[in-house]
Parts: sequence; structure tokens; C-alpha cells
Amino acid sequence: VGTRLFKLPRRKFEGDSEVFRDMFTIPPGDNIAEGQSDEHPLMLESIQAEEFESLLQVMFRPHHAPTAEEAKELSRDEWVHVLKLTTMWGFEKLRRIAIDSLTPLLQKENPVGWITLARTYEVYEWLLPALHALARRTKVLQPEEVEPLGIITVVKMAEVRESFPLADRNGNYYRGYATRETHDFISVIRRVFKEELRAAKPFESIDIGKVDYSWD
Repeated sequence: VGTRLFKLPRRKFEGDSEVFRDMFTIPPGDNIAEGQSDEHPLMLESIQAEEFESLLQVMFRPHHAPTAEEAKELSRDEWVHVLKLTTMWGFEKLRRIAIDSLTPLLQKENPVGWITLARTYEVYEWLLPALHALARRTKVLQPEEVEPLGIITVVKMAEVRESFPLADRNGNYYRGYATRETHDFISVIRRVFKEELRAAKPFESIDIGKVDYSWD
């Protein structure tokens, strides 16, 4: 990886990833398969050594699923590294661990980053709660958030946020209604983002009530 040479047992990689099983396949003829010796290492392109190290911290635990305390040993960015590589290489069990470990961390962050990660790594179960968190946020969308979200999402989110009832036709502000932070935008989000949400897995896997909607 980069300029670093890692010496690791192949079993962990071949057993859980079809991508690595193909990488380790011995080529025909007199060619030497990569990963057989220091002179012929398996070159992993387009990743950083620190990303690979994050994956190894999870992969080489005595048991796959980390406890709550063990999960805290990795930072938010390290778990993103794990999510990136497990998605790239098809480590389904480790990807699930990364998703479960990241979820409570992302619930406390700017929902724009949460939405971006959901789309980048196809974690569709994050989309609804992340969009809901952004709709409930008191702070309006900022110019620097347009690029990561995309203009179409910004326009759609404006429609969702504007559905929150502030005043009647006479300009009298409603009293007794929920605040933006507690208003339920779910039905509006499902309608406005219905095309994208069709690809999503069941949303019930994330408790929307645990999301921090006060983030600003």
C-alpha cells in the first residue's frame, strides 16, 4: 500500500472478499502471482496506508463485532476508512460493523456530511434520517453546502423545509405547534425524494428519535 509493505495472512482476505480471491488467483504459465513474496507483493492502488491500517484494526480482532468500548477505539474518520475499503472490496460483514459503528457518531454531526457519506458508499438506510435531520436543522443551508449536496438536493430540501408551518395567511404565527427541531417532515421527504428513496433499505433500522436535530 503506497510505499509500505504489509505482511498479513491471506485467509482473512480470501475468506470474506471475492475481490481478494480473484487478486490472489495464480496466473497461467510461468507468471508468479502477486502476494506470494516480498519481491512480488500485491499492490493495492488508490488507497492510503492509514486507511488500510484502519481496516486491519477491525479485521484482526479476536471476534468480528466490536463491543461498544472497542468501537470507540477508532475515530469517526477511521471508521469511514473502514466503510470505504469494505465497500470497495466487498467485505459485507465488516461493512455492516462499520455502518453500525458510524451511525451513532453521524447522528451527532452536520447532516450534510451524513447524506454525502450515505450516497458515496451506498448506505441507503442512512438517507431518510439524514435528510430528516437536515430538514429539522434550525440553521439554513449554507453556500458551502451546495456542492456536496448537489443543486437538485438543495432545491428539494428547500421545498421540504418550507413545508414547516410558520404563519397563517394573515401573518399570524402559529402557537402550540411543534418547533422545527421536533416537526415531523417524514411524509414530505418521502414524497419529494421518492425516486432516490426507492433504492433505500428499510428505514426502521435507525431510530430517528435519537438523531441530534439541534446541530447548527
